[in-house]
Amino acid sequence: MVRVDIDNLNIRYGPGVTYARTGKYTGKGLFSIDIEQNGWGKLSSGDGWICLAYTKKEGT
Repeated sequence: MVRVDIDNLNIRYGPGVTYARTGKYTGKGLFSIDIEQNGWGKLSSGDGWICLAYTKKEGT
């Protein structure tokens, strides 16, 4: 799980800024991540990838 602490976080089709945006998360909260790659995390929900630089890991 990761915690998002910013108000606007882009969700992308792949792990990087060269991938198109699939949407934007406009709140703060917790997300489950299935895969981490090059500083990006794939959302367990299947919605896309988020930049992990804007998150903090929760739990172990």
